[in-house]
Amino acid sequence: MQEVRKYPYRILHPSMVAIISTMDLSGTPNACTVAWSMPVSSNPPLVAIALQKKHKSTKNIEETKEFVINIPGKPMLEIAKICGSVSGWEVNKFQKYHLEEQPSKAIKTPRIAGSIGYMECTLFAKYDGGDHYIFVGEIKVAEADERYFKETWNENAELIFHYGGDKYGKVVKY
Repeated sequence: MQEVRKYPYRILHPSMVAIISTMDLSGTPNACTVAWSMPVSSNPPLVAIALQKKHKSTKNIEETKEFVINIPGKPMLEIAKICGSVSGWEVNKFQKYHLEEQPSKAIKTPRIAGSIGYMECTLFAKYDGGDHYIFVGEIKVAEADERYFKETWNENAELIFHYGGDKYGKVVKY
């Protein structure tokens, strides 16, 4: 065994990628790629995401108290990489990268069209997690493309996984 001192959390990778969509108080949307997300409760249905404190999406969630977890399929791999490497403080990612807003069903923050799954969330709790905040969202609406999801994702889903650093890809078999 080797001791892992640099980035020990990467032992938990690969992690499924999600793109978090948020909106500021003026109605401008933002998108941020995350691999740090997990369910935390069945009743009520809660999910947690970890975002760096400095992100625009962090400020947006703090202000609007809502966010959407968009699950991208493999065709959105390049968008996932871009949304994880470009700052929303500097660029309107929806405009520059032609992300199509899709209205949410329960909240004001838009979904990202073309995703294969969505969880619309309202802020349930926020915790300090060092250089990140952990946002716990209560899932108000959850939908997934029936071609790829029936109680669980099937092998045709082509989900994007993050392997750490700038490495993204697909896990071929379950």
